[in-house]
Amino acid sequence: MRMKLGQIWGKFKGLFGAGDQDGPGKLEMLNEFKSKIESAMIELSDPDKTEFVIVMIPEMMAVLETERLLSTLYEYEIPVHNIVINMIIPENPDCDFCSSRRAMQQNNLKEIRELYDEFNLVELPLVSNEIRGVDSLRELSKRI
Repeated sequence: MRMKLGQIWGKFKGLFGAGDQDGPGKLEMLNEFKSKIESAMIELSDPDKTEFVIVMIPEMMAVLETERLLSTLYEYEIPVHNIVINMIIPENPDCDFCSSRRAMQQNNLKEIRELYDEFNLVELPLVSNEIRGVDSLRELSKRI
């Protein structure tokens, strides 16, 4: 997908004088650009090839952003059935700040579960290290 978008971006830049002057005319470049966009949209909306998985955190701003994202995905008929709720703060009764943040997240999680009950929701805890490398990804896949 990155290669396709890179090619599209290269063609798009060419429309504004950054491309080869001896190349195809601007109208032909626009038609080619349109064709690539249409092809990408067909692939993105094909449920046998593509599914968008939303990853969010349990905070109100993320809920609002997820709503906006879902509207756009539905508008373009891009399939989405799964939402990952990431970075859920674990219980820590010895930390007032942590307990306060956890309580806020738990309230938001309740709302998220109600709003997105038709989706497969996966809840992942906040972990102490960044998830990098194959071993960390394998651990994450077990949780998912």
